[in-house]
Amino acid sequence: MPILVRYISKEFLKTIFLSLGAFIAIYLVVDIFQGIKMLMEFKPGLPLVARLYLLKIPRIISQVTPITVLLSTLMTLGLLSKNSEITAMKSSGISLYRIVFPVLIMAFVISLLSFLSNEFIVPHTNRAASFIEKVRIKKKTQKLFFKQNKIWYRSENAIYNIQLFEPETNKLKGITIYYMGEGFRLSRRIEAKEATWDGSAWKVYDVREDIIINNEITTNSYKELPVKLPESPEDLKAEERSSEEMGFWELRDYVRKLRSEGYDSSRLSVDLHSKLSYPLTSLIMALLGIPFALKGGRSSGIAFGVGISVLIGLGYWLVMSFGLSLGRAAALPPLLSAWGANIMFGLAGILMMMKVEGD
Repeated sequence: MPILVRYISKEFLKTIFLSLGAFIAIYLVVDIFQGIKMLMEFKPGLPLVARLYLLKIPRIISQVTPITVLLSTLMTLGLLSKNSEITAMKSSGISLYRIVFPVLIMAFVISLLSFLSNEFIVPHTNRAASFIEKVRIKKKTQKLFFKQNKIWYRSENAIYNIQLFEPETNKLKGITIYYMGEGFRLSRRIEAKEATWDGSAWKVYDVREDIIINNEITTNSYKELPVKLPESPEDLKAEERSSEEMGFWELRDYVRKLRSEGYDSSRLSVDLHSKLSYPLTSLIMALLGIPFALKGGRSSGIAFGVGISVLIGLGYWLVMSFGLSLGRAAALPPLLSAWGANIMFGLAGILMMMKVEGD
């Protein structure tokens, strides 16, 4: 490995680890203060609290990695520029692209590691943290069970199966209810296309009812039928398994299944595409940070570059969040809503870096 690559890589990684440690500490302190009411009310033991917050660390790392890469890019290249080391390198015939190459490569590697972490680590730790908080600390009974986001619920005399829950509209899609009689034998079966919450009870629509008596089946159809379901929308929201608790491949299979069954999967499709686009945010942050670090270091100091880049970073998050919101509301195609901010700011970073090289 060339000396230049080793030198820049060492400085970049050193800043990455320092920044990451600082962000994790700040995030945990804020999270603990936000959860202090829960801790005071339920008084869980210290080992359980420690385990809860340790399980939250992988998600925290996933969330703060892009801004950590941005700050590390600014600090590493900004200091090199301020100390005239960039000027010395360019005087020796080394191009700007070769100077920033180690930063871009490491940012890409970090993006790849972020994807792998979000696929194999974060979903499992999110589920474990959610279980500890809801069941171990808040002592809630785990009545609902999820298999690939399907909802299964068993009461005393019935089994409920729900294909899809839309928390934004309080709607259920693809409901099947199995009523059991003596000896746990099926006595009645209800299938409904959709259910809505009217504020106090569920109403199901496009209903088929099978009544089974002495092995004979009587079938009835209804446009609308009030049905007593054991859970309210708030109960379902509290227990819902979100896309954060699924990896890319698991969520992809679930979205494909929903589409094949004719259900609207816009919201989950946006989340699916963002599982690919979000890890690349680290690379985008590096592209954005490079030109401002170099310009700021030469002229107005590192603080100028940090301030401008943080503003652009905030702008990135606003654009990305707005795009995701439009996608979840089906106002934009899922692919565009998830990748729009990356494309826009990535191109801006490349153009600004080319301008810096030309100066």
